[in-house]
Amino acid sequence: MVHGAAAGPADIAGGPVDAVVSGLPSTVMPTADRNRTLDAVAAALAPSGRFTTFAVVWPSLPPAFVHLARAPRKHVSPSPMSAGL
Repeated sequence: MVHGAAAGPADIAGGPVDAVVSGLPSTVMPTADRNRTLDAVAAALAPSGRFTTFAVVWPSLPPAFVHLARAPRKHVSPSPMSAGL
C-alpha cells in the first residue's frame, strides 16, 4: 500500500500498479484537475489493473457509492473445438 499524490501513482510505486483505490471527491474537483488525475491513474495501471473509487453522499441511503473501472476485456472468438464442431 502506498499513500501519495493521486497525480503520480506510477512514480510513487516505481512502475505499473495492479490497483488504485481512491476516495477523492472527483465530482467536485475542477475538470482539469479531475482529468489530470484520472489520466495519471490510467497511465499507472498495469494492463489488467483496476481502479476503484468511492464517493460519500451523506443525504443518501446507502451513504456511499463504489465504482470499479478496468480496461475492456479482449473478445476472443471460440475455437471450432470449443464450439463442439
